[in-house]
Amino acid sequence: MLSDHLEGFTAHLRILHGLKDKSIRAYCKHVEEFIAWAGDPAPGDVNQAMVEGFLKHLFIGRGNSNQTRRTKLLAVDKFWRFLKYSKVVPENITEEIPRPRVKNKMMQDFSRNEVLYMFKVPDIYSEKGLRDICILICLAFAGCRVSEVVGLRLSDLRDDGQYIDMMLSDDIVKQDRSRIVDLWKAPSIFIRQWLSVRIGHGAGSSSPLFVSYRRGGRMTGNPLTSKDIDRLLKRIAEDAGLRKTSCHAHMFRATHGADLRHIEGMDIAAIAQRLGHKSIATTDKYIPKRGRITKTYRSLRDYWREFETLWG
Repeated sequence: MLSDHLEGFTAHLRILHGLKDKSIRAYCKHVEEFIAWAGDPAPGDVNQAMVEGFLKHLFIGRGNSNQTRRTKLLAVDKFWRFLKYSKVVPENITEEIPRPRVKNKMMQDFSRNEVLYMFKVPDIYSEKGLRDICILICLAFAGCRVSEVVGLRLSDLRDDGQYIDMMLSDDIVKQDRSRIVDLWKAPSIFIRQWLSVRIGHGAGSSSPLFVSYRRGGRMTGNPLTSKDIDRLLKRIAEDAGLRKTSCHAHMFRATHGADLRHIEGMDIAAIAQRLGHKSIATTDKYIPKRGRITKTYRSLRDYWREFETLWG
């Protein structure tokens, strides 16, 4: 039966592909949905028409979007590749099935002024306000994923006394795309101040960089979650007077990717490396197709020069 091979599939993804538990669970969930729909047949009893019937069921019976159906088909495809690799089946029956077409949508982002407006919202003289500014720095100036911000530890920062580098290691990044993201002097000052605050809290090298605060402004010591950060950003955007239908962490990542187009020497390959993209095709989604670059800057510091005088 197909279900008999799920344990081996899980080990295959973890050991040979090196995927993380979250990705493995997602793959297995989609494969289990197919197995349940098909009635858990033997691998040799499944053919291409059956997989196509599953896609039809997802479209008509479940109302799944093209993106969702594509994702589930790719999971079944990966499962069949494993079965072929393990010599359970002679061929991959999903190879010739067309992938549902997905229309590429441009990423939502912020303008430069909108980002600066949001930086002005937190109280720079309070612990919580300093924390919020540093979270914005990680998102807007380093292009971190929200999961990377949540996963940052004190030991992930390297400080040479002038600049700070963020060491995004394999245990917190997506798809093992570890990288080093550098910050220039002005944002490094804020991160250095926040590091001093965390050390003052008694935090060690393995402690989370960002922790939660109660409404009264008292630190709890609990690490932030992705939902905590999205709620924080939504409140900051509202207080900044931004008229956005939505506001979430990934919009800052898209903003950073678009900003990098203006920096001399930052071609699409360099942008992909800084964002930690495995494929340049992913980076393309962050680059606006419309509009021509009329002005370039020598560095991100020059591009964000207003940040240095934001608080006088």
